[in-house]
Amino acid sequence: MASDSQTTPHPDDVEAYVVYRSRFEEFYQLFAVWKYLREEADVPPETRKELAATVRMALMVWLHSFFDEVPKTLNVLDLWPRVFPWRADEIAALKMEIAPQLDMLARFRHQTGAHASRRISAHNTARKALSGPEMTEAMNRFFALAEQMAADEGRVPGLCQELDSWGLRKGHDPAWKMPESGER
Repeated sequence: MASDSQTTPHPDDVEAYVVYRSRFEEFYQLFAVWKYLREEADVPPETRKELAATVRMALMVWLHSFFDEVPKTLNVLDLWPRVFPWRADEIAALKMEIAPQLDMLARFRHQTGAHASRRISAHNTARKALSGPEMTEAMNRFFALAEQMAADEGRVPGLCQELDSWGLRKGHDPAWKMPESGER
């Protein structure tokens, strides 16, 4: 079991967490646009479906940026245990659980989302892989843990003040709190 003591994270980790929270706020705004297009937009249904599919593709590319394996880039599954050491076991379990989906997400980003393969089959394979229930469940688990991290920010010395200085904390309830899993 990870220690429950309050520790002050390294300033580089605090800075990386601020970057994560900023990107997550932007990600959630894009999520809200997708949800609106999918369910409420006052446009013809066929246009709404096409727009929602395009925004969903952008969401998946953005989502991958939280799990980047390239050195000197953001990977929240490596960052979170340094900022929230008392949740290290939960984070490690999540990392193992969603590893296959992260591989699919990376392939999608590299073959379809941010880069474009010349092969239609690569696009179709990458897109189909993201539409399965395994990806939805993995992302629901990530979002649930992200909410727990936001709820724990007050336990990390100096973190709330740093987030507040960047306008990233609106009270103690995350502005980007994800909807219930049935709404995703």
